[in-house]
Amino acid sequence: MPEELLSPKVDFVFKALFGQEHSKPMLISLLNAVLERTDDDLIIEVELLTPELGKQSLLAKGPVLDIRAKDQLARIFDIEIQCQWHTMFRERMVYYWAQIFGNQLRVGHDYDKLRPVLSIVFTDFKMFAEIDRYHTCWMWQEREAGVTLTDMGQIHFIELPKFTAEVSDVADPLEKWVFFLKEGDKMSPEIVEKWKDENYRKALEELERLSQDPAMRMEYDSRMRMHRDYYSGMALSYKEGLREGEEIGEKRGEERGKQEGLSILEAGLREAICSIAQQRFPRIRKTTLERLDLLNHDELQQLLKQIFDFEDVAAFRNSLPKA
Repeated sequence: MPEELLSPKVDFVFKALFGQEHSKPMLISLLNAVLERTDDDLIIEVELLTPELGKQSLLAKGPVLDIRAKDQLARIFDIEIQCQWHTMFRERMVYYWAQIFGNQLRVGHDYDKLRPVLSIVFTDFKMFAEIDRYHTCWMWQEREAGVTLTDMGQIHFIELPKFTAEVSDVADPLEKWVFFLKEGDKMSPEIVEKWKDENYRKALEELERLSQDPAMRMEYDSRMRMHRDYYSGMALSYKEGLREGEEIGEKRGEERGKQEGLSILEAGLREAICSIAQQRFPRIRKTTLERLDLLNHDELQQLLKQIFDFEDVAAFRNSLPKA
C-alpha cells in the first residue's frame, strides 16, 4: 500500500473510482445505498452514459467529471462530488437536473418516453444549516398536503462534514460509503474486511492502485498544492485587508475603518476574478462582470476558488446572481 492514498473526495479520483466499466459493481452498490433499496427493489444493472475516460482525458483540464448512468428500469442517474461551494450551487443542481430531464425527448416523442432522473451530489461542505441530517432528498410535493406531484425527479445531497460517526459506529451501507469517501485516504484493509462486502474491499484496492499511478499522483499533488496556496494567499490578503482597515480606522474611527478595509479586500477579489475570467473567456461581456458587484465577501472568496472549474463562459455566468 502507498504511504499516502489519494482522497476519494477529489473529483477526478471519484470519477476514476466509480465511473469506469470495471467499477460498475461499486457504482451499483453506492446507488443502492443512497436510495436505500431493499432486496425487492435493488438496482442490479447499470449502463454508463458518460464515456469512460482514459487517464489522459481524466487528468485534462475541464473534463466532465460527473457520472451518468441508466439502470435496468431506464431510470437515469447523475452522480458527482463537489469539494468547493460556489454561488448559486443549488440553482446549478436544479438546472443540470432539468437539462438531463428535458434532453430525453426528441421531436415527435410523447411524454410517456420520459424516465425518472435522479441527481446525487456529495458535498465536502455544509449546504443546509437548518437541517442536521447529512442526507437529504428533494422532490416535487404540494406544500401542505405533502402529496407528490411526480416521481420523475429527485435531487439527493450528501453533506460529508455532517457525517461524524466513528468507524465503530458505522452500520448501514450508505454510512460505510460516506465513511470511505471521507476517510478512504487513511483507511486500512482491516476496516473494509470487517464490513463483509467485496465492493468496499475492491474500492480500497482500486484507490491503492490509482495512488500508485505517477500521473494521477502528480495531478493530485498539483491540485492539493493549488488549494493550499490559495487558502494561504486568501488568509494573507484577509489579514492585509484588516490591517489596512485598522490603519484607516485610526483616522476615521475603528468600526468604519475595518469596514473600509473589508471593502478594499472585496475590490481586490473582484479585480482578480475579472482578470482571470477575461483571460479564460476573452469574449465575456462587461454586463456579466458587472454582476460581481452583487456578491458579498464570502461569495467572492468561494467564486475565486472554483473559477478554474468552469467549462465555458455560460457556466461562469450561470454561477452569478441575476442583475
